[in-house]
Amino acid sequence: VLEYEEMATSQRDIQIATILSLSLTVILLLFAFRGLLNVIAAMVSLIVGICLSFGFATLAVGHLNILSMVFAIMLIGLGIEYGIQVVLRYQEELNCGVSGLEAIETGLSANIRSIIMAAATVALAFATFAFTDFKGIAELGIIAAGGVFICVLATFTVLPAMLILLERFRNPAPPPASH
Repeated sequence: VLEYEEMATSQRDIQIATILSLSLTVILLLFAFRGLLNVIAAMVSLIVGICLSFGFATLAVGHLNILSMVFAIMLIGLGIEYGIQVVLRYQEELNCGVSGLEAIETGLSANIRSIIMAAATVALAFATFAFTDFKGIAELGIIAAGGVFICVLATFTVLPAMLILLERFRNPAPPPASH
């Protein structure tokens, strides 16, 4: 009974923390991106990555325990980082008068190496948890490492697709001023 109560309380608290974390992330992105369309694109990419990570967790471990339940909250902060880099470069290119597709291509190609290196170091750090004797921490490490990798894949697949889909709703940028 005590274990059931502990798990139910943890699930409720994790849901509240996840909603709060997503809400605060959206607010921060609204300030950073100065517009709604890029926030939508980045958040859809992140949510797809997190949902796929839940599928990975089911395949890799089969369940969540009290410790591994926090991986979704961690992925909100870690997974959005990669999308932020791409979107900010994309916006920079649009402001220079580059077309939408070229801006997406530059946003991805200019950041691919740094994103992959950053994600690899984070995923490897989490993967080291798998070598601990404590099962809950080991499972968290496996799930978090896979989740980071999945969020990067979503950044390179879902995010560009979302930016292209939302392109039709953008106001055309004024041409750059020439001196």
